[in-house]
Amino acid sequence: MTFERPLRFLIALTLAFAAAPAAATTVLATNGEVSVTTDDFEAEMLRIPKAQRFEFRASAQRLAKMVESILITKTLAAAARKNGTDRDPLARKEIELNADKVLARWERERREEAIQVPDLSRRAREIYLANPDKYSIPASYHTSHILIDTKCRSRDAAFARAAEARREILAGMDFAAAVARFSDDPTAPRNKGDLGFLAADQLAAEFAQAAAGLKPGELSEPVQTQFGVHIIRMVEARPRQPRRFEDMKGAIVDELRQEYVRLKSDEIMNAIRADPAIKVNSQAIDALKTQVGPPADATKPR
Repeated sequence: MTFERPLRFLIALTLAFAAAPAAATTVLATNGEVSVTTDDFEAEMLRIPKAQRFEFRASAQRLAKMVESILITKTLAAAARKNGTDRDPLARKEIELNADKVLARWERERREEAIQVPDLSRRAREIYLANPDKYSIPASYHTSHILIDTKCRSRDAAFARAAEARREILAGMDFAAAVARFSDDPTAPRNKGDLGFLAADQLAAEFAQAAAGLKPGELSEPVQTQFGVHIIRMVEARPRQPRRFEDMKGAIVDELRQEYVRLKSDEIMNAIRADPAIKVNSQAIDALKTQVGPPADATKPR
């Protein structure tokens, strides 16, 4: 296996494209010296992952920025050609290597698209059945709370204030009135302590655990989280709800397909790495390493 490719091939390929009739394209921007076309834009879009291209195109600002960037690049490149930079041996080699990178990416994508993916439906069902929690709508709780801040008072004082709030509510005080009197939550004046429905994994673990043991209308004992000490009132609880396999099959199969293609692609790369025809000049590679040693005058007497 060789690590070099004749530059003549790249030059011939470039000349061949230059001689070919130009396809219909639209000029997006020009400065009189260079132009940015829709073909330039689409080629640059290939640098953006496929999953992100739709969202990228939704922003006129991003599109304009990309066109501007291409125009700047082409203007500087044109100046470099006038200056003869493209004839510099290292510049020519970098151009060749970048061409190889582009062609390698296209070839890798071509091979990945050619991979025959087997029917993964049975495996998808096995994964679905083995992970019921993963493929379920998690339990959620509609709660209200009173939050006692522990930054401006001791832990004991916070618990004492929370216990007082709880006693007042159990004695008949309206919960919203208790929130107004006791809660340090900065959102309390707006929401009256009502947190709405939140999934268990959206709540602090201690809060979720306490909420899980409450029935509608019940109050918790004081509960401490990283936010302070809470009194929790349960409004409504929704238990975990399993999703049907038919609803999750597409997503599971897609995930399995991506993993299958990734593994097969890795096999292709590993086969290239393991090619017995490869010969590596380790000594020459070691010679490229930066030599780190003492300063030149380190051994001179002072």
